[in-house]
Amino acid sequence: MSQTQFPITQGNVRESEQVSTEAMDQSAENQEGPNKKARNSFDQSAHQTPVITSPTTRKTTSNSQVVDSPTRSYRRGQSGASDSENDNSSVFSRGRYDPARDTENRSMHAANDWPDQQNFTAQPAPPPESTASPSEDMDDEDETAKLFGPGKAHPYRRSGSSVTPRKPNNRVSHASVGTIPALILQWPSKDVERANLPPNKDLNPHGPLLPSDQDADVQIHFQKASVSDGTWESVVFYPSDLLLNLEPEQRKAVTESPEKWLAVVYLNGGQDLFRKRTSTVIDTKSFLNEVGCQVEVVIAPFYETNAPLSPAPKRPRGQRDNRKPARKPIAEGEGDKYAGGYTAFFKVTDPAMRGYLTERQTWAISPVLAFHVLEFDAMERPWTVCLVYANIDSTSIETGEDILYAIKNTLWHDTKFTTLYMNNTSYTGSQQEAVLAFTNTFELVYSGYNVTYKGNSPQVWVLYAEPFATGKDFWEMDEAEKAVRTYISKKEFFIDGAKIVCERRTCVTCKATTHHSEECRFRKANGWNGPTMGVNQTIEALAKKSAEEKQSPGPSRRRR
Repeated sequence: MSQTQFPITQGNVRESEQVSTEAMDQSAENQEGPNKKARNSFDQSAHQTPVITSPTTRKTTSNSQVVDSPTRSYRRGQSGASDSENDNSSVFSRGRYDPARDTENRSMHAANDWPDQQNFTAQPAPPPESTASPSEDMDDEDETAKLFGPGKAHPYRRSGSSVTPRKPNNRVSHASVGTIPALILQWPSKDVERANLPPNKDLNPHGPLLPSDQDADVQIHFQKASVSDGTWESVVFYPSDLLLNLEPEQRKAVTESPEKWLAVVYLNGGQDLFRKRTSTVIDTKSFLNEVGCQVEVVIAPFYETNAPLSPAPKRPRGQRDNRKPARKPIAEGEGDKYAGGYTAFFKVTDPAMRGYLTERQTWAISPVLAFHVLEFDAMERPWTVCLVYANIDSTSIETGEDILYAIKNTLWHDTKFTTLYMNNTSYTGSQQEAVLAFTNTFELVYSGYNVTYKGNSPQVWVLYAEPFATGKDFWEMDEAEKAVRTYISKKEFFIDGAKIVCERRTCVTCKATTHHSEECRFRKANGWNGPTMGVNQTIEALAKKSAEEKQSPGPSRRRR
């Protein structure tokens, strides 16, 4: 059956569609009226489809008017958009398809209208065009005003004015935003990691000190002093911890001329040392002057704060006591953990003396008083990440490599760690390349002892990583380094079903982060003359020993 047998134009199709819509609404209202109270009766069910006559056979009056609704407006836009299509789309559209009229079944098999498959060349699809025109948008606004009142929004439409604009994300990573680099599709395997060269251990500041030979004149001065003679391990601190409680003028003096100042970090430091031994800074200055350093200026705010009060002046009886304390003492508390604030700075300008003191670093004046002597360097910071506890029997190199690979592999697939690291570095590659470059600096070293932890006796390993942070000043870089290393120390890792736990610790005696207090290298070293216990226990033991010596009788004299 050809198309000419159905003289239906596009305009007639639109009119018939509108009339059909009106008739459907009227038919639904007619059926709904008598069946409101009997929807589920036997003769009329709730799911019964109303009978609608064909649009071509329905009689319509000329006075009938069709009120457009938002739904009809949308249908009208859709029908207008289909005007550019061929006649087959208008006749055999989805809503008006009649199988009795489609004798050739052209809706499914329209091969006659298709071009030749052999000579057919695919053409790119044209860009989608908007079906709504400005006039139709105005019509929609008028219709909304007629239906719901002027100045009111459509209840089922989202108003553009009520939508809150999305704020731009100003947190941009320090990584470059240029061309996207090539992504690593697969992380290195365990065999590849074992084949890689180990990191450069010479750059790691932790380890045994190797002091150089000094002048004979300098050695003579130190031989006269009561110091320990030995080779110790290096201790590194964050620059921000050394300058924690200094005033802005004092910080400026140290940072602008670091070659003139020496930082002194006391062993067994904290509040207890300076409360029990009020002559701490005075004894240190006397020792440095004795060896020939000629200390000019001392910056020690903790000592000024914790110094004893001035003696009470004599006053006549009956008068009011207007005495005020010269200094405010700090609160009582245990100072067993170094968190900055207990560092004194001594101004020493002699290069020979500075080199001799800093190369040997740790000095013990008495069984109570010992300290580290360091040069202030804003670009040097610790490599220690955390202590690693592994409940494994073997301590071989292969075991250490397996533990290290388990740590790396977990961090590679940790999105939070990647985000935290990328926000604190200026690496110019991709995220995967940046994380891989950082984990390649990891080094795991066995400490040589076990520790009691939650009822177990695991091995203790030390995880090192090269500093990565870059920022405007060392305060910002120290904060970034601590944030990333603290995050790693709170993670749990697994190797062959065994849990690996990490922890950040600080030695009470030497303030290092590479071992526990029970395994302090200084207290167990031969030739150590410094404190071997806490400051409170040491002072109590010395006081008890002194009291016993006073009570003991002297040597008896024989009568002649």
